[in-house]
Amino acid sequence: MSEVKFVDTTLRDGQASLWAENMRTGMMLAVAENLDRAGFQAAELIAASHIKKCVRELREDPFERIRLVAKRMPRTPLRCVGTDRLSAFELTPDSVNHLWFERFAANGIRQIRISNPSNDPAGWKKAVLRAKRLGLATFLNLTYSVSPKHTDEYYARKSREGAALKPDYLCIKDPGGLLTPERTVALIQVIRREAPSFPIELHTHCTTGLGALCALEAIKLGVELIDTAVPPLAHASSNPSIFNVAHNARALSFTPVIDEGALRSIETTLTSIAKSENLPIGAPVEYDYSQYLHQVPGGMISNFHFQLKNLGMLHRVRKCWKKPFACAPISATRSWLPHFPSSLAARQRST
Repeated sequence: MSEVKFVDTTLRDGQASLWAENMRTGMMLAVAENLDRAGFQAAELIAASHIKKCVRELREDPFERIRLVAKRMPRTPLRCVGTDRLSAFELTPDSVNHLWFERFAANGIRQIRISNPSNDPAGWKKAVLRAKRLGLATFLNLTYSVSPKHTDEYYARKSREGAALKPDYLCIKDPGGLLTPERTVALIQVIRREAPSFPIELHTHCTTGLGALCALEAIKLGVELIDTAVPPLAHASSNPSIFNVAHNARALSFTPVIDEGALRSIETTLTSIAKSENLPIGAPVEYDYSQYLHQVPGGMISNFHFQLKNLGMLHRVRKCWKKPFACAPISATRSWLPHFPSSLAARQRST
């Protein structure tokens, strides 16, 4: 029986995708020790957007957060998300980026997910070399999207460019939850062909309801790491549930390397926090084709909704989602958008 190993995203992408990054350090500390006992290969903790949220709104020290969580999770490598700039919309001097990476490492981060939305090899190179100089393990994202540009040939080229930098892992990163099971298989085959010596990680979202199915396809093809979250910070626009993926992997005769018993208390604690703080509880969603039209990533959707709610304008985005062509025009023909087999609905119900 083959083992299946997991990376936890609860404290980073899970809370970003459902709680708009409103999880406080104390909430993290309440579950950190049980997360450490569960057997995850790594736990994602922080990204650039979290730093701004901590300082501007939560009035917390993001580096103190890293130190406190690291102290309670000595066995599980903590991971951050980094790139060649602090913000996707601003240029950042190399000296500032180096200081950012250095402070992450000094305070307890041991791994970094290198993420560049444009899959720019020049940006990748800066970030990978900087991380390696600081002794950080590197996980290089091949960011997935759906467009005329994002073909198998495109990802073949990006796989070669990424492998040339010699990161520790290549990761299929699907922030918009746009992957289908069929596309997952195709991408894994492309990466295996172009970068055969590199282990692969899968990071997808459940925004269209297909995230758990994509994870199972990756498991069947021997992908080394699967990113999951602990409910109530799984499902919806977040990542697949560790319980669901582990259960289905076991049904396929794989062995999940995870202590689900240690995670049940985390689920109970986080559910109690969600109810007391009036925060969303993630639940499986029905298939939503409009996600392919606006392609807004999970973390951005939650922050978008949170900001509109504070302005009393949440009703406007709900109207917009009902008319995706009017609100998010992307192509006159859209012939490159995915088409699905008639068995899709039946397969989705099976999860």
